[in-house]
Amino acid sequence: MEEFVATGAILRRLGVAPVAKAVGNLNNPDVDEFENLVVNQLGVPKSAIGSGFSVEYWQPPPPPTTWWQTADLDWTSAKKDAKAWMQVRHLLTHGLTSGWQAEHWPGPLKANGPSASEVLRRTPTGRHTLVIHGAITCARIYVEASRHLAGLTAQHLGRSINVDILPDFPLYKEQAHEPPAPTRADGSEELADEGEETPPAIEPVAAS
Repeated sequence: MEEFVATGAILRRLGVAPVAKAVGNLNNPDVDEFENLVVNQLGVPKSAIGSGFSVEYWQPPPPPTTWWQTADLDWTSAKKDAKAWMQVRHLLTHGLTSGWQAEHWPGPLKANGPSASEVLRRTPTGRHTLVIHGAITCARIYVEASRHLAGLTAQHLGRSINVDILPDFPLYKEQAHEPPAPTRADGSEELADEGEETPPAIEPVAAS
């Protein structure tokens, strides 16, 4: 994010000092902070942000249900959940939770901020767990929000940007892009046989 904002500020011909001040105070910025930067530093109209935005995510099931279902977040909800996921990150980083079992997750480090437990799965005991569904959701929120803000910034600055290079973090394994099968020199598909042995290496022949 720091490099993106700094590059955009340079394209706007801002001085070194404003750029350094804009990115120098960042400390694990969330989506809301990213939005403020592209608005205040890069000039993106605030009215354009969030329009048409939606991200599909795994909705934590309420106890005693264990069945995860998908839902959609709009821009406002995505920003709120992104703040909660940043709380998850803080608690894990500082060793206040382990992340591998149902446990108590402390409240937000910042006043009036969302709690980490708001985006985690609640168990019948009242504790919360971090599972792969939640990790995928966190990644999807930050990636899709970054795509959205980067695209608007590039459009505002009259530049092109390829946001498709960011990973998708699909909800289901079937949605993941499989790597292409290896091909021969003639372009035909090379089929690998599990029982096929690797041919021996060809030893160089010394010139006579």
